[in-house]
Amino acid sequence: MKPESKMYSTEVGGQPFTFETGKLAAQAGGAVTVRVGDNIVFAAATMGDEPREGQDFFPLTVEYEEKLYAGGRIPGSYFRREGCPPAEAVLTARLTDRPLRPGDLAVEQQPPVDLSTCPFEPGNERYTPPEITALRNAGTRPNEPGWRVRVVPNRSPVLKVEGQLDKRAEGMYDVMNGIGAHEIVIETPNHAEELAMMPVSHISDVLWTWHDRMLDLAHDGRFRFVMVFKNKGARAGAVLAHPHSQIMALPVVPLHVQEELTGALDYYKYRDRCVFCDLITQELADRRRIIEDTDRFVTVVPFAQRFPFETWILPKNHESDYARLGSTDVGELSTVLKRTLQRLSQALGDPPYNLVLHTAPVNLDPVPSYHWHFEIFPRIAHTGGFERGTGFYINPTIPEETAQYLRDVRL
Repeated sequence: MKPESKMYSTEVGGQPFTFETGKLAAQAGGAVTVRVGDNIVFAAATMGDEPREGQDFFPLTVEYEEKLYAGGRIPGSYFRREGCPPAEAVLTARLTDRPLRPGDLAVEQQPPVDLSTCPFEPGNERYTPPEITALRNAGTRPNEPGWRVRVVPNRSPVLKVEGQLDKRAEGMYDVMNGIGAHEIVIETPNHAEELAMMPVSHISDVLWTWHDRMLDLAHDGRFRFVMVFKNKGARAGAVLAHPHSQIMALPVVPLHVQEELTGALDYYKYRDRCVFCDLITQELADRRRIIEDTDRFVTVVPFAQRFPFETWILPKNHESDYARLGSTDVGELSTVLKRTLQRLSQALGDPPYNLVLHTAPVNLDPVPSYHWHFEIFPRIAHTGGFERGTGFYINPTIPEETAQYLRDVRL
């Protein structure tokens, strides 16, 4: 049971002191924060129910327990007196602030929304810029209700269509204007209907809308790359709760994308095969990290997943550009995407997540070394200074157990 939160304040030497308990470290025997002005100190203590027989020392004892919470197992523990614990104990002990058992995860609670002020609600079309395009019911007019999927410019765009790049140097630095496109895809008129809940036919509408907007934006010679992504939940970066995704056209190929393209090309030059095709072949043979498997698509948990419950959706046939997707592919992809999101939702309690489309830069011939795919990252764990400083990711979940956990979800 979570302890009751209490706060006490007093004044010492003319300075206000505030003591608060019950808010942090709920699993500790006791914890308190003390605040004096802008300074704050946190202290926590825990103890066993009974003393340990034969133990005649206290201050230099530290206990580390290895806990693979994602798999629900505790395979071992470590008991050390002072000294440095082994690397395995250090890494697994970080689970203290990275809870990963699905039942331990705090489900993000969305605050109540006044639908009358939500700019994405039917009837509130006046609150958005004029629509770029929409899938509409017959007989309805632009910028009025009657749409199924609607695309509008972002009211606060990161990049703007108007203007020229004006590439220039400022000393040793290269500078250009923020030229591009930033669009919002309002995925459904229903405020509470996320992708995982939509009918397959409606998910197909959303996927086709992404496809068509990518093709249209590729006609602008200033743009080198079109990115599609979805942020669900405030923790994943969403400002509005109404289901939506975003499309951005960029005048450059992003560094992360370029590194992925370069790595795939190096693999292709060495082996004369696409690294993603080889990945699919190996995963289908192994089966342990497979979540969904259809005629044309596969969902896998990556062997070296960076984040807990990270999943990828890939087409089995080699294709570098999502914009070349066919109508038959879209229908099957919609089913796979729905089932994958349903598994994540049921397993993790409807978590916030990021969905990102990885695809080739625009206006290229088919790229034999690259393979488009979706990457989905549930936002259930934090990244800290270690990850940001090294590019390494500490992920206590085991991919094979993650995949098994998701496969066991009943749809």
